[in-house]
Amino acid sequence: MESLGFIETYGLTCAIEAADAALKAANVTLVGHKKTKSGDITIIIKGDVGAVKAAVDAGTVAAEKIGIVRSSHVIPRLDELADDVLFGEFAPKKVKPVEKITPVEVVTTKEKPVVKSITIKEKSVDSSKSTPKKK
Repeated sequence: MESLGFIETYGLTCAIEAADAALKAANVTLVGHKKTKSGDITIIIKGDVGAVKAAVDAGTVAAEKIGIVRSSHVIPRLDELADDVLFGEFAPKKVKPVEKITPVEVVTTKEKPVVKSITIKEKSVDSSKSTPKKK
């Protein structure tokens, strides 16, 4: 059965050191990393239960030598549904940014609809001119 290991550190250098030591210590796979706005980075590794425990321990010790380790944890025998939700078909996908949409006008006639492009003109506002106040 596969298990999942997490090493949460403060800062990129500490996270790289943790990942390097963990991958060298045992036969595990680096799943990825997650960043938060506060500077915390979580390294996620996957493999056999014993290998993941050894890798997380080695990564934690190495990272503590150069920085701050917030926490570390091993989930042995991760449930398949949880694995699918975190990393599989149900995992959140990155959404591509929407391209700028050109406005169109649809004119309906008795025969068939006709689509015409329209142009939107932006008004420039002069902020130096004040508008009169209503009494």
